[in-house]
Amino acid sequence: MKKKKSLALVLVVLMMLAAAACSDSSDDDEQDLATAQPSAPVSVDRGRLIRINAIEGANATRIRDGNETSVRRLQNLYVGDTSLTGAATHKYLNLNSQTILKMDENTSVSIDKASEKGLSMTLLEGAVSTDLTRASPSDTYEFSAGSATLIIRGTTFIVEYRGETPLFIMLAGSGNFGRNKPFEAGHMATVADDEVIIEPLAIRNNFSRFVLREIIARAEMLIENGTLTQKDIHDAQRVLAGETIPELDPDHDPEEDQDNGGDS
Repeated sequence: MKKKKSLALVLVVLMMLAAAACSDSSDDDEQDLATAQPSAPVSVDRGRLIRINAIEGANATRIRDGNETSVRRLQNLYVGDTSLTGAATHKYLNLNSQTILKMDENTSVSIDKASEKGLSMTLLEGAVSTDLTRASPSDTYEFSAGSATLIIRGTTFIVEYRGETPLFIMLAGSGNFGRNKPFEAGHMATVADDEVIIEPLAIRNNFSRFVLREIIARAEMLIENGTLTQKDIHDAQRVLAGETIPELDPDHDPEEDQDNGGDS
């Protein structure tokens, strides 16, 4: 009789352990989000996680294993996931304990690789900005858009891709396109026929509102570092307000202004 009771007790214990194991292996997105710590991501079986730090708006989703679902603040993203925002929605992704990637509305970003020493992401559509100046110097980040891939370590940049040619803007720090094309602060880059074209950063009438806002938000740093002037920031504010400034067009002819009596 005692043997039967002991056997029954052992079976009960084994069942409890099995239930606990199943619970531990469930998706961490179903854990109590109130106890999550967005400032301290950790490694898990699916690779280094990226946490959704904040969401502004109601159209934030992710695609995982072909299924698109809504997401909430403090949920996690992993390698293979695609993070999306819809109209009037911004999403902030916690890449590490001190680095936030800001996603503009109508933006899609895929997470291609992730490890403790860096990550690789692709901007499929839309625009992103980030400050990696607090990242570890040993971390390597790769951001792709179109046919170009920017490799960086600790920098501040904007990338926009709306289906034609991508726009890369380096506001602080530096990086490389491939192994032999340096990309320094105060420059912007576009792609034509799979060739990266780099030129000094200049405010343009065709800059999107997202790009203009991100530049204006960092005005103090950009002026202090000599990346842009006070006039550049003022021009960005004018364009953001809806004004078209002829001299900001790359093919603008100053002599044409003189022929028109100096009007602009």
